[in-house]
Amino acid sequence: MVSTKSDITHGQYLAEIEVSILNRADSPSDVALFEVEDTNGDQFVVGGVADRVNSLAIEETYRIEHGLGIDVGFDAQEAFPDQFKKAASHDCPECGSELTFEPGVESVPNPVGRALDQQGRNGLHLVITEESELQRLSDRDDWRPFRESKRGPRTPPNQYRCTECSLSIPEGELDRYLAHGGRPVDEHADDAAAVESVMNNASESLGMATGGAKDVDNFRDNISEGYLPGEDALSTEGLFYDYYFDTGDNRDDKDSLFYPSYRTAVTNHPLTDRTEHYLTVGLNSTIGVEDFERRQLNLVAVLDVSGSMGSQFDQYYYDESGQRRSVDSPSSETKMAAATDSLAALTTHLEPDDRFGVVLYNSQDHIAKPLSLVGETDMDAIRGHIRDVTAGGGTNMSAGLETAIDLLGEHEAADATQVENRIVFLTDMMPNTGATGRNTITATVEEAATRGIHTTFIGMGLDENPDLAESLSKIRGANHYFVHSDTEFKQRLDDEFEYMVTPLVFDLQLELDGDVDIDAIYGSPNADRSAGKIMSVSTLFPSPTTDGKTRGGVILLRLDGSPSEAMDLVASWEEIDGTIESDRVHISADAESPEYFETSGIKKAVCLARYASTLQDWITAVRSTDDWIPMDGQRQGQWERDSEPLHVPGQYREKFRTIQAYIDETADDIDDELRQEVSLLDTLIEHQSQRPEHDLSEQAVDRLGDLVELAPTSNGELAEAWGVKTGAEVHAYLESELEGYYRRDENHMLRPTEDAIALVQIQP
Repeated sequence: MVSTKSDITHGQYLAEIEVSILNRADSPSDVALFEVEDTNGDQFVVGGVADRVNSLAIEETYRIEHGLGIDVGFDAQEAFPDQFKKAASHDCPECGSELTFEPGVESVPNPVGRALDQQGRNGLHLVITEESELQRLSDRDDWRPFRESKRGPRTPPNQYRCTECSLSIPEGELDRYLAHGGRPVDEHADDAAAVESVMNNASESLGMATGGAKDVDNFRDNISEGYLPGEDALSTEGLFYDYYFDTGDNRDDKDSLFYPSYRTAVTNHPLTDRTEHYLTVGLNSTIGVEDFERRQLNLVAVLDVSGSMGSQFDQYYYDESGQRRSVDSPSSETKMAAATDSLAALTTHLEPDDRFGVVLYNSQDHIAKPLSLVGETDMDAIRGHIRDVTAGGGTNMSAGLETAIDLLGEHEAADATQVENRIVFLTDMMPNTGATGRNTITATVEEAATRGIHTTFIGMGLDENPDLAESLSKIRGANHYFVHSDTEFKQRLDDEFEYMVTPLVFDLQLELDGDVDIDAIYGSPNADRSAGKIMSVSTLFPSPTTDGKTRGGVILLRLDGSPSEAMDLVASWEEIDGTIESDRVHISADAESPEYFETSGIKKAVCLARYASTLQDWITAVRSTDDWIPMDGQRQGQWERDSEPLHVPGQYREKFRTIQAYIDETADDIDDELRQEVSLLDTLIEHQSQRPEHDLSEQAVDRLGDLVELAPTSNGELAEAWGVKTGAEVHAYLESELEGYYRRDENHMLRPTEDAIALVQIQP
């Protein structure tokens, strides 16, 4: 869209504008000024040094690209009052001197500014500079030749600058700088308290948490927006990472980087009343907070710029049986905007001796920034380029991945104790071109991990595919986050960036030496790799601790029955330097009766595991009721997701009420934070699905329920369920009363339609 006079901003370049030359104005010999009119009929002045604009002809029309805005009366303090006030109320986080605010405006050529001022030309005008391009337009030929995309000039960013040491801080980064060393002027009196706080924290150790999912925000956000979450959107390791756990830590004389601790519980399940025996593995470390320092980073960011990234966060890009939904009135920011802002925020955590590169991909891959030292890079310019990226095209995820691995390949021989080679992948996880198979993409990430190249996946948008994310985040050194906005991403990074990129322990194995097996595992992405008496976890990352409790710091095992005698727990793991460590602990058989919990940590873990299992059962049951595959029509790719409306069958409402009461009681006992799960269950219990319009009798709805429950079924089976004598009677009833609510598949078996399933599911 061509700009007009109203789009001109002082000190900023305008992408393009079309103007008609009206007259040449009086001006000094070294400056040329022209009165012009835009496509709206608004008039202003275009000027420049004489040799740049003398060629403009009266009564001709021109396209001006990258003209520079000018307002002779511009007053920075008037334009940015809040920023100047903020600068005056803080001091430099490096040297303590005064800060000043510098608006991000480009300098206008002095001769042009003076000429406009002398003529009393108030308001906004445009200057032709060396960066500008002019193209004469005519009725005979308005063809625009194809040329390689040329990035326009960039104006300086708004920034705060120290008046003494010249420290430059981008406008949006001041609060982070102050939090990590600076301080408001009016808080100087609190120096002693701040020092005391640091000393108190310095004595605390970090804990550890598993890799894999680090949140369940995709699950929560889908429910909040009225969508049914994906089956893998709720992982127990992601849920556990929302909470802090008492791990039962008993350091004693431990000297290895990591060491496990164990606690037991015996408890009856609130839904089944079955007695269950549990064991937690506490994930502890000997690293003090003050001793932790992340390794040097070789970091390649891979940014998905495919078409689906241009859609809004609270909508599904592929919807309605594979048809792309048009977005008429966007209700939230796009995934692309959040991804680029999030990536720009990530770069502020890099140090001069880190290396940073960027790969963009849609149908093809493109190295936007080679891997190079941060200290030798204009990172402000790089952040600007990142924010300029737009979305469009297919999604060749494998191409972007392989290119990033190639960039890091020359550094794979680096000492793993000193250097971390990591890919940060920002995507909505919907590959549709290139290698799209789960096994192929997973194999690529796994092969890179064997070379010491690890991957963090940042999921963007409600329609992010959690199934693929869950598979990839199980791999050695991998983890997965979901973010809804750049603000959320910044908050996460400010606290945990160093932890996110620093795996410390690999291949944790726990073996139960006794007469009982492991029945289920919660809090580990690798639960499916564990069996019998063995538990396996691919990666442990450092995790913050508060008041002796660790975020996500436990793995929960449900035992297959009660041990009849004592058992030994034998753990082994590989530390970051390649050292293999092991630990053997003797645990007596449970002599306690329900409800026994050795610590509050295991009680919280059991509560969350039961909550997650109940919700996972609900999602699986609802999603498995419709397995119809259309013969014709557009088919989606394997990972391109339709939305499915939230619906809660009546039988699950009762289960949710029981689990809700159980969680509420546990929250009273140990952790009020659990009430967020109580609130989520409220949403599900109170949710009323839109009832499909129908004129069926009560008997017809009941019989339709039998068809849904038994499908695929036959006339004879339904005759028995309905209490009629023959299949012929069933056939007659279907045709007369249930026409449009059933179909027959290729084997002539009866199956319900989507309307039938929806109608049955919302019955009270």
